Amino acid sequence: MSPLNRRALLTTLANPSPSTDYVVTLEGALGDARVALAYVPDRLVAEPAALAGYLATVAALSWPSLEALGAALRDDITDVLVPRWLRVTLRRQQDGLIHSLRLEDRQPRWTNDRLVAGI
Repeated sequence: MSPLNRRALLTTLANPSPSTDYVVTLEGALGDARVALAYVPDRLVAEPAALAGYLATVAALSWPSLEALGAALRDDITDVLVPRWLRVTLRRQQDGLIHSLRLEDRQPRWTNDRLVAGI
């Protein structure tokens, strides 16, 4: 599935308070992995039911590594939502090891480290 087709599954809603910095967190299963998303919305917020469908579709695709999956999630969400700040965390247990990764992205010149420090 192309990135464009994946991204079309992510629908959005208008941010009800675009002048306020606040953190949205969503967690769920992604195949045999756990995913946690945390983001500071700008103009748009993710529609949770659509995000769940997107994650189910992404989980069914073949990924060469957890890192490739994480990068695709970060890129898709950043492209559609254009959040002020985004963190994608993935965790999977495999062969007796816990494999986890965290990717972040932020808009240039946006800073509110105090808000995201405790996440």
